[in-house]
Amino acid sequence: MLLAFAFGQAGLLMHALAHGQIIGSRWQGVLYATTDLLLGWCTKGWKLKHEAHHASPNSDEDPDIHLGFIALTHAQAQTKQGLYRFTTRYQHLLLPLLLLFMAPHLRYASIRYALKQEMAWALVSVCLMGVHMAAYLWMLFFFLPIWTAIAFAAVHNGLLGLYLGGAFVVNHTGRPIEERPGIAGDYLRVQVETARNISGGWWATALFGGLNFQIEHHLFSGMPHYNLRKATGIVRPFCEARDITYRSVGLCAAYREVYRHLRDVAQAAN
Repeated sequence: MLLAFAFGQAGLLMHALAHGQIIGSRWQGVLYATTDLLLGWCTKGWKLKHEAHHASPNSDEDPDIHLGFIALTHAQAQTKQGLYRFTTRYQHLLLPLLLLFMAPHLRYASIRYALKQEMAWALVSVCLMGVHMAAYLWMLFFFLPIWTAIAFAAVHNGLLGLYLGGAFVVNHTGRPIEERPGIAGDYLRVQVETARNISGGWWATALFGGLNFQIEHHLFSGMPHYNLRKATGIVRPFCEARDITYRSVGLCAAYREVYRHLRDVAQAAN
């Protein structure tokens, strides 16, 4: 559990680094190499995908809403077929189980992305991710019996997926832009009304790496997370004065909203 939390925190740190919150862009090459080695993920591929999400959150251009095993809109649910249709039909119940496989999926997607890039860059990235996996597996099988090592890897990666998935799913799920016609051309409304903040004290910021201030993060993505709380004192009254929906709820309430939205969308797959 502690190792999953440590890897999750490293992933949140990678997110901050990719947004330039810690070091300048001239160090991007070092950033990519370091995080590829430490996490075994392709940072550059994730960053490009994440930038597309920031540009058009909860729209057709947002890659984060196009998922295989679940649907986030009624239109998506109606087009699911086969296994995807089954998992979508029960997605509100299956989500925790599906998140268990998030970490292996990220590594699989990273390798696919890297192999599509130019030869030199792909070779370096794949080698760094390979060194990570080799070191990870060597330490497990050197210090632990084989079945204990396999169980440890399964539990570690499963908990890592639950942690990261649980942190990301509350940010936008249940606030789709498609259900609010007329705001697509309004940058401020798009960034604010498609996001959800998680209220709480220092523990929420530590747990989510500052992503609990999702609205402010989308408006000022390069702002270090420790300043986002200060920005809420400006952003929230500004939005409320202009009738822009600013959603901030507790963590349990956020998960309830996510569950209800997924359950509602799942009915379209029946």
